[in-house]
Amino acid sequence: ATRADSAKRTAFLQEAEANFRKAVATQAVLVERYPAVLSQLVWLGRMQQQLARTLSELGQSVAARSQIEASIRSLEQSLEQHPQYDVLNMSLAENHQVLAEIQQKLGENLAAKKARERAAQHRQQFKPPGR
Repeated sequence: ATRADSAKRTAFLQEAEANFRKAVATQAVLVERYPAVLSQLVWLGRMQQQLARTLSELGQSVAARSQIEASIRSLEQSLEQHPQYDVLNMSLAENHQVLAEIQQKLGENLAAKKARERAAQHRQQFKPPGR
């Protein structure tokens, strides 16, 4: 890739980061305002996941890890309170997979392995509708 291509990609990722931060902030307000609507939390987790991926691509892996870990904590707390809301398992599986990728970048191989194991556990616990 040329230097110009690299600069364009960086500018694009920086714009994406700003937009994902706005989306996370807006969605967090909705989660707070409507705590009983768990789909709002799922969407927040998805937005945090995308922000974490973007930060990681920008070389901000430590910030990315913090973002995805916060999302995981929130989703796990909700799953404990609402185990019947099974889609949280799939969200957690996806977020643990992203965490594993970030930890791998940081050289945290054992932690990445554990995160992949947690992702697999959550995938196994997810029961798609109709099954």
